[in-house]
Amino acid sequence: MLFKADAPMMIKVLANPLLANNAAVRDKQAYAAGFDTFRLGYFSSLHLPARLAQQHPAQR
Repeated sequence: MLFKADAPMMIKVLANPLLANNAAVRDKQAYAAGFDTFRLGYFSSLHLPARLAQQHPAQR
């Protein structure tokens, strides 16, 4: 999970040759947590579960 990152940043991270051997990058299991998560205060921490739910919808 990348804090203080968005979708365009994830494209750069996944394409970075220096990170190619990292398991999360190699298996495309790295996720952007958004720009407001770098400080995880009360209000910004409320956004994290919503963002995770959006990125990983429940299987029905």
